Amino acid sequence: MPTPAALDSPAVWQADAFMAPPAPPAIALPPGPWVCLASRFALTAYHDDGFADFGVAFPDTLRRAVPKRRAEFLAGRRLAREALLRLTGRAADIAIGPQREPLWPDGVRGSISHSGDLAVCLATAAADALVGIDVENLLAPSGREAVLRMCTREEELPLLQTSPLGETTALTLLFSAKEALFKALFPRVGSYFDFQAASLRELDPAAGRLTLTLTEDLGQAYRAGQRVPVRFAIETTRVISWIAMGGDEAAAI
Repeated sequence: MPTPAALDSPAVWQADAFMAPPAPPAIALPPGPWVCLASRFALTAYHDDGFADFGVAFPDTLRRAVPKRRAEFLAGRRLAREALLRLTGRAADIAIGPQREPLWPDGVRGSISHSGDLAVCLATAAADALVGIDVENLLAPSGREAVLRMCTREEELPLLQTSPLGETTALTLLFSAKEALFKALFPRVGSYFDFQAASLRELDPAAGRLTLTLTEDLGQAYRAGQRVPVRFAIETTRVISWIAMGGDEAAAI
């Protein structure tokens, strides 16, 4: 099926102008069959021809989407295809589930995120793993209060306010970590849960680690009080949070 004409896009598609070749970011992963890829992309160089060029199906859900959303989707799915190729030797399209979640092939768990001009993908060939990744640009002052109300619990505020990261970076990190948690648990829980379902209990900037504790039961597998470790990295303008737990470790939380 041909893709529709792009909106406000360049007349000629150039793959290299839109997106740099996928490359592993400098983040720590557990032993085993894990792949993490990242790439910057340029919205001004986006064209719908990129879907065919990268072998990504153009979904009906993007028919009315603005170019920014199309570009983000294309960048993320290109990374996902490359991650699958490196894990399994076969690239495949990642379908969209009923809750708009990515549907990975049997035997693979993965997660996709994008923010600003950066897309990231984390995947593993371990069906029982917990996998979640999120990248966020640092919060702008105009958005800080809304995220503070939506994302935080009262007991988390002292950790945020006293963090050596600074309150804005710490708040962005908390938002990102809870997004990564949602992406990791949703495939098993099968229903939405909000930011209040977990609470920040430990934050170690030097080690790039934090711990989220569940504050409510999530499905049959996850109970209030269970602790989930999250790794993170902080760059000048963004944070990346990820959960990468193999089957044995995931079963022990």
